[in-house]
Amino acid sequence: MRKKPTEKKSKDNVLSEDDFMNTIKQLSEPEQKGSRKIGLYGQLDTEKAELVVYSLLHLHDTRMKSVPRPLTAVQKKKLEKAIADEDMDAGIDVKFDEVSQPINFVISTPGGSASDMFGIYDTMRMVRKDCDIETLGLGQVMSAGTLLLASGTKGKRKIGRHCRVMVHQVSAGTAGPQHEMLNEIAEIQHTQEQYIKCLAAETKMSVTFIKKLFEKKVNIYLSAEEAVKYGLADIII
Repeated sequence: MRKKPTEKKSKDNVLSEDDFMNTIKQLSEPEQKGSRKIGLYGQLDTEKAELVVYSLLHLHDTRMKSVPRPLTAVQKKKLEKAIADEDMDAGIDVKFDEVSQPINFVISTPGGSASDMFGIYDTMRMVRKDCDIETLGLGQVMSAGTLLLASGTKGKRKIGRHCRVMVHQVSAGTAGPQHEMLNEIAEIQHTQEQYIKCLAAETKMSVTFIKKLFEKKVNIYLSAEEAVKYGLADIII
């Protein structure tokens, strides 16, 4: 009976030292974050709100990722030996966990539509129940943008050191017969009450405190330090 010739292992299957170290790092320190960024830059309008809302929903639906558990000391030695022996068939029982990847939301806006703001806000409230939203305020975060910055996951809301934050009363213009104007004024008042309640719910500021700020009838500008103090953000970068 003819003896079967021994098959030589291809050098192409041998991991280099760099590949080996990268493999060890990946399995020992699994990366959980990916490129999952969205942004709101400039005036908030319906078109931008649509993009933000659907992006949030998409990233929420694709949040889960299989991540290998860190290797034990025994598994590391087994992997080292397998690579040293060029034994690519050596089995290593690697366990995987399903983790939720966060969403990074960059905000730089002078404000805009209140209804679009509430649309994004309610989407954020839904998404953050099981998917962290890490907000980052840069440049200017004002009016409608202020609530969105504050609505990120607590402890993960960042703000640029030179970012300016502004809050103010809801503003709108209306014209027409008196009865129509009274109706529109009532709606504006309702919008402001909702804005105050939501802002109080997301920050360290109370409803009473916010109303006192608005009684000044001017734009209230805050530094990054003040934004953290009042609970609009958590970390200054």
